[in-house]
Amino acid sequence: MLRVGDRVRIGTTGVSVFAVVEIPDPEHAVIESVVEAPGRYPFEMRAVDLVRVDPDTSTAP
Repeated sequence: MLRVGDRVRIGTTGVSVFAVVEIPDPEHAVIESVVEAPGRYPFEMRAVDLVRVDPDTSTAP
């Protein structure tokens, strides 16, 4: 189960790391890139498509 603040990737082969910023319902999460970039914005994804990242092994800031 995802929680606000968790770091995730989209799918098992995802490269970019996102932070969970909101959980509107048990089947969805709103995520946002952890990398500061122009045009960065939060967006909703199905929770089943997100894979939690171990913060000790993540290369993202």
